[in-house]
Parts: sequence; C-alpha cells; structure tokens
Amino acid sequence: MQAEFTIALLHALKPMHTALQTSGYADEKTFARAAEAADLVMLDIKHTDPTIHKSVTGVDNALILRNLETLKKMDKEFIIRVPLIAGVNDTEENMAATADLLIDTPNLQCVELLPYNKLANAKYPLIGCAFPHQEQEAQPAKRWAEIFKSRGIACREF
Repeated sequence: MQAEFTIALLHALKPMHTALQTSGYADEKTFARAAEAADLVMLDIKHTDPTIHKSVTGVDNALILRNLETLKKMDKEFIIRVPLIAGVNDTEENMAATADLLIDTPNLQCVELLPYNKLANAKYPLIGCAFPHQEQEAQPAKRWAEIFKSRGIACREF
C-alpha cells in the first residue's frame, strides 16, 4: 500500500541489512523493485488453491504466485512464511502443494510455519465483520514440517 515509501526507505537504510515482509500482493514491477531493494524477502503463502485463497483473503493468489516465481529467479535470499489457519490451510494437500512450489530453489533460506495469531480475531468486529473461521487449533507444525523436509526444504516451526 505504500510501495514507493517502502522502496525509498530500503534504499535510504543502506548499507544496513534490510528485510521486506510482504503478502506478495503487489503489481509485478513494484514487487520486483521492492524485493531488489531489500537484502532479504519474507513472503507469506497462505494457500495454493486460488478459490480457497480468494474465499479467505478476498483476492485470488495468481499475482502472489507470479511474484513468487519472480523472486525465485532473482539472486535474492528469501524466506517463505506460512501462517497456519485451522481448517483453512493446515491440510496435507496444501502443504504438499506449497512445498512443491519451492523445490530446487537455491535462494530459499527456509520455510517458516507460523501458528495463527489469535489476536487477529479482534480486528474483525472493528470493521463490522464476524470472524469467519471456527475457533479450532491448527494441526501441529511439526507434522507439516516433515512434508517440506522430505523435499529437501529447510523448515522451522514456531
């Protein structure tokens, strides 16, 4: 939402090591410019299925996945972050599909499996919406980490 400011700030902070955390939902030229300006990119992948992604986030994931492909081609270290959302993306199919997107990606440092932040639930009433997901615990991250590790992808569970 503030791409020009972010890019300018990343350049102004040189030679300090910088990191960019992003959903990846930005036009491709802007994403590439921001990624290039950072030393490390942390990109969230919430779901690989475009229909499910749209139902959960309001947008499909085609742009995000194109930006992931751009990032994979860059000489840029990056981390993929997967926020685990119970009943939404904590499935074997989604984790395997996410892992398959990342096979043979030399600049990928690791995948980080993140527990869902329940503090986000409080944001929904503030914008006049009901929390759309059941209050349930996501599957243990250790279970999903094995899917990534079996494909030779470093993975951290939080």
